[in-house]
Amino acid sequence: MKRITLLLLAITPWLLTSQSQKQLTLAPGQNIQFGPSAIGKVKTPTTGLENAASLNESVPAAPRVLAELIAGVTTYDLQSNGSMARRLHNWGNGEVSATWAMSRTGSEAAGYADRGTGYNKTSGGAFGPYPTTRIEGPSTRTGFPAYFVTDAGEEWVFSHGGTVGNYTIHYEHKAASATTWTGGNVPVTTPHGGLWIRACAGGADGNSIHLIYYTTPTGASFGGVPIEGIDGMVKYCRSTDGGQTWDILDYTLPGISSDDYASMSADAYSIDASGDNVAVALFAQTNDCLLFKSSDNGSTWGSARVVNDFPLKKWTYDEGYTFDEVGMFYDSTYYPDSLAILTSDETGTVLVDDNGLAHVWFSSLFIRDNDTTNDDQYTWWPLYDLGIVYWNETMADNSGVIAATSPDINNDGVWGAEENPLALSNIYTDGYGEAFSTGPTAGIDEDGNLYLSFTSNHEQYYDLVDLFYHKHPFITRTIPGDFTTWFEPLPVLNDETYSDPTLLGFWEHYFTTMARKVDTHAHVLVQQDGAFGITFRITGNQPAEENNMLYVAFEFPTGSSNAPAYQPLELQIAPNPAGAQARVSFESETSGTAAVEVFDLYGKMVYNQRNPVGTGAQMLQCMTEQWPAGTYLVRVLNGRKMGTAKLVKF
Repeated sequence: MKRITLLLLAITPWLLTSQSQKQLTLAPGQNIQFGPSAIGKVKTPTTGLENAASLNESVPAAPRVLAELIAGVTTYDLQSNGSMARRLHNWGNGEVSATWAMSRTGSEAAGYADRGTGYNKTSGGAFGPYPTTRIEGPSTRTGFPAYFVTDAGEEWVFSHGGTVGNYTIHYEHKAASATTWTGGNVPVTTPHGGLWIRACAGGADGNSIHLIYYTTPTGASFGGVPIEGIDGMVKYCRSTDGGQTWDILDYTLPGISSDDYASMSADAYSIDASGDNVAVALFAQTNDCLLFKSSDNGSTWGSARVVNDFPLKKWTYDEGYTFDEVGMFYDSTYYPDSLAILTSDETGTVLVDDNGLAHVWFSSLFIRDNDTTNDDQYTWWPLYDLGIVYWNETMADNSGVIAATSPDINNDGVWGAEENPLALSNIYTDGYGEAFSTGPTAGIDEDGNLYLSFTSNHEQYYDLVDLFYHKHPFITRTIPGDFTTWFEPLPVLNDETYSDPTLLGFWEHYFTTMARKVDTHAHVLVQQDGAFGITFRITGNQPAEENNMLYVAFEFPTGSSNAPAYQPLELQIAPNPAGAQARVSFESETSGTAAVEVFDLYGKMVYNQRNPVGTGAQMLQCMTEQWPAGTYLVRVLNGRKMGTAKLVKF
């Protein structure tokens, strides 16, 4: 529930010059100081920058992608209002399972009545058929799943259900090796229930459940009441016996009170655990970003650590402020305005490593609303990109480093294509107060190296029709033994490794989430869309269109080998042009399943079918009679081979 109804997009001309574009980003590893003891809130580094630069130069431009598979599709295209929940699990045996907020037959105008959790799992490295119904069953509508697996192999999905004024914290549970889900509700006692859950497994045996949720706020859309004087606040719950009972319900984290909050930010929080160490991070836009930590499996909690210090107390938009109240952080080198405040865009994540150390990331954003005009407007600078801030609890409060931002992929020293400099002003036409680089999620490997995925605009993929740069997923990681030095971010998908570079420029990607466990690969799930923007961020009811939930297994390069994920597969299509039907022929080297996917020239999938195949010559039939006349791209995946061909429909 963002406190935004109408946003003033303040993009001044100097932000679009070549010189200022160089100031949009700081090098990965550059230190920033958040505390009042610093001369400015962002400080020129004295260490680390040279090492980061040399590391960046040593990384090949193109990573290797092991797998690139669609787990399912959805017409509901909003996967979160803020921070991303865990949605993808790496089983460690070559298989993954994916979840997402899904509707298959719903539309914005009809309220997505079939909305719930989509679920799919690989077997032999391939997903099963796309799910057509939610795991909650036909009578239970839910939203925004949080998914994890306990050490006992039990799968859990928590989401909110119910209706306005009577929300439930719903769960679906599947025992190890089971094939069916069992549902129920967490017995919270908060009036009107709760929304937007985050959850994880923890405890010495890895089978405790830790959960946070947002109490139902007031307003006709929600029907809640203030709790403890706060209109929407984060509460904590725990089960130590695998969800059979809940011994902690509706707990208020220490120090959270109406003295500091009129309301808290919805969907702007994250939770993680390792053994008995549990961490909760809050990512407010108009308050401090905080970390809460328990070392006894959630029984007791220490005082909050300040990850980012917001200079105003219990402030909200249209209340105004002066330079004297916020100027202690101002540095003209990095701040776009003397009254700008560096804060979070309400996306972030937390991860607890095997040593119990909590790591926090948030997306930085500058905002300004120094007047008292009750106009429901504020200024933010989406193009002034400091990037994703990293902090851990060994650091002082209010300090951190820049872990990542959208890279200068063409190495020309200026973000964006030179022939399209003004297109930057069209990046944020959806007006959602979102940072340029946003939505971080994190993973960790067995050696303790950290991995970070996020979404940002990609300077190579520029839409000549709508004049904007597409959003795409990026990924970076630390060097061994050093959490403050990060590799240059790499695009998860690129022309050299993507299965079909012809299509890549048509897609937009949002809501990147990473599996917590990283092995030889980092495992990423992202929503892939052939149309710009998010349905709910565009005025009016938009037509229902399918979005792919794309899974990618991403391997960081260790040498010069950047082999594509798939070997070429030669396709023949006849007749071509086609009328009522077309036959797709190819040679299969293995028996199993072949996927046929057809896209129009805007990148929208119009047809997909999974077909059993044997070895040798294969011929699959596509019924094309109902397709509009035009040119299409046909893609076939068969084992580790992939082929594409054009099809003309008359």
